[in-house]
Amino acid sequence: MDYKTLKQEEMDDAVISFYKAQEMDLYLHNINKQRYEAMLETLPEGKFRDRVQGLLDETNSRIAEVEAILVATVPQLPQKEAIASSLARLEQKEVR
Repeated sequence: MDYKTLKQEEMDDAVISFYKAQEMDLYLHNINKQRYEAMLETLPEGKFRDRVQGLLDETNSRIAEVEAILVATVPQLPQKEAIASSLARLEQKEVR
């Protein structure tokens, strides 16, 4: 596709913003996984333990999904130098 209005920097920023959000999603799922695993070590049998086990199972499934998304997005990432520039632009936008 020959985009008429989008600049390359805007396209790079969109991909980098998406990738960064997916990385944050993965990070938060891993925090939840650690929390659920720690809870399961001490929780007695019962509904709450079953619920936490279900949350852990859902979290493990979501981790696999997000990892697959990240792998599939890698070929769409710009060159290393453009990634750094894009991250700097996105950080500037966050400051405003």
